[in-house]
Amino acid sequence: MRLRTTIIAAVGAGVLAVAGGTTAVLAAQHHDTTAHGTGASPVTASGSTAGSADGVPLATAVRTAQHRLPDATPVEADLDHDGGPHWEIDMLSGGTGRTVYVDATTGDVQRVTSDHVDADDRAAARAKVDLLSAVRAARQEAPHAPAPSEADADLDGGTLVWEVTFGDDDEGNGTEQVVTVDSATGHAAPPTTDD
Repeated sequence: MRLRTTIIAAVGAGVLAVAGGTTAVLAAQHHDTTAHGTGASPVTASGSTAGSADGVPLATAVRTAQHRLPDATPVEADLDHDGGPHWEIDMLSGGTGRTVYVDATTGDVQRVTSDHVDADDRAAARAKVDLLSAVRAARQEAPHAPAPSEADADLDGGTLVWEVTFGDDDEGNGTEQVVTVDSATGHAAPPTTDD
């Protein structure tokens, strides 16, 4: 009888240890998502997020597009409200451009279309600092800004920079903040306001 009690106690302790480890992993994932600038909390089972008006944050939409087109590089992400809130993620593979439309409420891919490719897109696809890294760097420079609503590349005097926009004036949510990130070094400039 004593042996059986000891075994049951050992099994119970093991279950608690595993549950505690799972909690720690989930907590670490939540910290990583919010601390590194995705701009919102992790997506819940229903696709909504705490602190994100439209549910699916920019980083999640970009990863969804990458999953849909794994051989393509994201070169622009833009939150649009025409026909319902959705993300338009421009992707480049070789010389071919595609736009992946991701529902900003559910996270589902709505459609994929052909897209025009310009010099900014080609430069962004070759950049040392990719789109999601630029968003993380911008978030560190503007930690209290609203969720990011856009990230795109711009050849500024021959130098490629990422412009990350926080806030969404299309919905009347106030003044947007824009952070410029060097595509070679990852250095983020202080945010400017865009009225």
